[in-house]
Amino acid sequence: MGYRKYFLVGSDYVFPRTANLILKKHIAQKGGEVVGEEYVPLGGTDFSSVVTKIRASGAQIIFNTINGDSNVAFFKQMAAAGLPPKKLPVMSFSIAEQEAKAIGPSLLQKSLAAWNYFMSLDTPQNRAFVQAYRSRYGKDAVITDPMVHGYVGVYLWKAAVERAKSFEVDAVRKAAVAMGWTETPLGRVRFDVNQSLYQTAYVGELQGDGQFKILWASKEPIRPEPFDPLAFPGKTCKLH
Repeated sequence: MGYRKYFLVGSDYVFPRTANLILKKHIAQKGGEVVGEEYVPLGGTDFSSVVTKIRASGAQIIFNTINGDSNVAFFKQMAAAGLPPKKLPVMSFSIAEQEAKAIGPSLLQKSLAAWNYFMSLDTPQNRAFVQAYRSRYGKDAVITDPMVHGYVGVYLWKAAVERAKSFEVDAVRKAAVAMGWTETPLGRVRFDVNQSLYQTAYVGELQGDGQFKILWASKEPIRPEPFDPLAFPGKTCKLH
């Protein structure tokens, strides 16, 4: 997308600060520049100083790790300052379809999000999943990445228990790794030895109807890295 100047804004707790530590390493490696980094208290609603700093920074894109309802205040105050996502792109890491529906798609339209799942994913497995979910919970029900991970996790555990013919933890772990690739609403997944999933990464752009148009997908499922080797050199995970 050609962005070179990044502004990082998040809620003040461990996830945003850790995520931004990783982001800063990757931005620098790619030749980009972090032109601002700001945090607000959890639940905070006053973004006036943050918006002023964003405007003055010359940022070309914002990476947003703000949590919960604070996003409503942030996007409203950005729009009031003449900086809606249509003008200054925002990449969010905690806004999915349900949050977009609650906040209002018109306020977030054209904003970006990074997940391992979008409801708009066009595969036979996901189309069947969405149809079954809406048949049970209503035609306007929306589904998010965390919801699908909860669903998939239960059934992968079930398959591992059946393969192991045991509920014993180590036996189930070994069986999970041995299962290989499984087709799910998320796409093809499988366990690595570190007990995390190989998954496809997606970037989506929020549309006026509250759904995400997928702009980019990784070429294949990505191996999970519990410790990012760039941000945490020397860290490894050897679970067997």
